[in-house]
This record gives sequence, structure tokens and C-alpha cells, in this order.
Amino acid sequence: MAKTKPNRPEKQLELPETGRTLTMTYLMMNDILRYVGGPDEAMEQIMMNQSTRDVIIRRLFTDNNKPIEKLEDLDPIEDINIDIFEMDDVLSWTLEHVAYFFMKTAEKIQAVVAKYPEISGEKTTSSSPS
Repeated sequence: MAKTKPNRPEKQLELPETGRTLTMTYLMMNDILRYVGGPDEAMEQIMMNQSTRDVIIRRLFTDNNKPIEKLEDLDPIEDINIDIFEMDDVLSWTLEHVAYFFMKTAEKIQAVVAKYPEISGEKTTSSSPS
């Protein structure tokens, strides 16, 4: 049976109101992951934390040809003209990419662990002396 290619988030997001097209690049994703943290907190940070949401919007609208390490290097939020509905679309699109990244990473880790059951089994046994 042929393996089907998994669905992936769209690499680009068209924003008709602003006339912009956003592209999720490796650099962009790395920066966003740095802002949102690990899989346990990322989804909540993106959807519920206003400061994180502002940083994500600012990062996506700032030149993505170089990594951004200092928040001062991001375009100021007041310079970004984005419709509230497009902002929601941008954050949902970002959430898809982050969720996909974490789920695919977990899947790959499980596959590697399954290849070496004798090693992974040692980690689950008791470490107390017999």
C-alpha cells in the first residue's frame, strides 16, 4: 500500500486586505518558536498571550531574510496596518505551523525510540539496586 503524503500547513498566507503575502521560512519559524516556547505552552501563548501575539505579528511583518534576536529589531506594532480578521487568520496560520512542527517532531522521536527498544527499555526500568 502506498504511503500518502501528510497534509501540511500552507507555506504562504495571502492577506487581501493588506495586499501582503506572508511566507513561513525556516528563519521565521525559528524566531517564532523562540517566542512561544515548547509544545506545552506554545498553543496557549499564541492564542491567549497578547504580548506573544504582538511579537508574532511584528515578526511576520518584519523582513524575514535574517534572524531577529532583539525585539527592538522588529517593526513597531503601530507601523503594522492589519485588519483584525486578518490578524486572526495570521495567528491561526502560525498556530498550524507550530502545531505541525511539534507533532511531526514527536512522531520522529517515537520512530527513533522504536528502532532501539533495548535502549529505551532501560530508561523505563527501576534504577534501584537489586
